[in-house]
Amino acid sequence: MAKSEQSADAPGKRRTWWHPLLVRVLNFELSSAYEVQDELLVGKMPLRVDILLIRRASGQVSEGARRDLSVLLPLLSQFTVIEFKGPTDRLRKGDFAQLLGCSLLWHSQQRKRVSATDMSLVVVAPKITRSFRADLSQLNARAVRCSTGIFRVEGWPLDIWVVETDPIAELGESVLSMFSRVFLQDRERIIQGLMETGSVSLLYYVLQ
Repeated sequence: MAKSEQSADAPGKRRTWWHPLLVRVLNFELSSAYEVQDELLVGKMPLRVDILLIRRASGQVSEGARRDLSVLLPLLSQFTVIEFKGPTDRLRKGDFAQLLGCSLLWHSQQRKRVSATDMSLVVVAPKITRSFRADLSQLNARAVRCSTGIFRVEGWPLDIWVVETDPIAELGESVLSMFSRVFLQDRERIIQGLMETGSVSLLYYVLQ
């Protein structure tokens, strides 16, 4: 990863310009129905989750967002913690354990009890790696493929999902396509597909 794409952050936690862009896009698409929080600190030490989505009590997801986020929306709960790896990053050893640890720390700090059924964890990354699968295995979990680019992590009493942006991009899903390696390699095709599917406002928002 080029140094110019990194910013100063907590030890062991990489952050690129893709991260704030995804946060802004999620807020652009989901602000009517979700509160989008960026890098929520979960303790006195520099432990944080990448993105937290909180479902608004009376919010409604727009038709445009349902189209643009057709893959991600079914995976969201009342509280959704997102671990994000951009197209210039990958899943590494320890990422799964860190996601679990930070998520459970956040859960322990809530004044009002949060049921396991109201919470989900979503990993968004270009592809599942061997290191990530090895981490799952060490924690008695495994990733089971549900559909193209969508995996459910079994073995834990939480809804945990992995979304691979590269195969999702080939399906034409609007938002995640722009955060894939496919977009870096063939952006003209992705942009043309977004225009053809009516996601013009989203495209202009990202390009700005």
